[in-house]
Amino acid sequence: MYVKPKAGLRVIDPVRKQFMPDEGMQVDDFDLYWVRRLRDGDVVRANPPATQSASDAPAMASKGSK
Repeated sequence: MYVKPKAGLRVIDPVRKQFMPDEGMQVDDFDLYWVRRLRDGDVVRANPPATQSASDAPAMASKGSK
């Protein structure tokens, strides 16, 4: 699942030992730490950021076909 901190909160990622990024991060769906953070309202589910914009996709596809 992809989660991000609730507005105004800083949440520690126990694996990296750092605050999670404001834009969020991918975490394991069954990790009890993240399930608790979600249940307690410290994080919220979010959509992952797009890695490539739709306008860039055709240009990238045409480069690979040459």
